Amino acid sequence: MVKKSVLLHFGASLVDKPIISGLIRDYDVSVNILHARVTPEEAGTMFVHIEGVEDLSLIHISEP
Repeated sequence: MVKKSVLLHFGASLVDKPIISGLIRDYDVSVNILHARVTPEEAGTMFVHIEGVEDLSLIHISEP
């Protein structure tokens, strides 16, 4: 299994959405949140380790 460190940036429209649980469910990966800064109605960032996917370009997070 491949383990990657990733910095996720997301806009205010995604702050109240289940981003991490969606990644786990949709891509069958393990996610370890190392640091996060999420503020209601503002953009957010998360530094995470993602394990279980060979090519991170296959992962797509979209707004609903």
